[in-house]
Amino acid sequence: MVHSLNGQGRHEEALTEARKSAPAYGQGGADAIGLGAATALHGLGHRAEAEAEARQVLADCEKYLPPGHRRTQQTHQLLARITIDSLG
Repeated sequence: MVHSLNGQGRHEEALTEARKSAPAYGQGGADAIGLGAATALHGLGHRAEAEAEARQVLADCEKYLPPGHRRTQQTHQLLARITIDSLG
């Protein structure tokens, strides 16, 4: 649901949904909910919060998922977009 809402540009709703269903960090932070929350924050223009969330997701991905996992790649891509947007 979070991914779908973000895809529709409904970032506020996506963030609300992510916060409702997000488990505590750790292995759960490596799931799509954390990435969805970071994406929503980025979409809302909260660059610093989005970057912090994405970095936490990335750390969890690297800890709990195998190298080259799709979610790790997606998180790297999001961090690149956040960085590029902050330069503009």
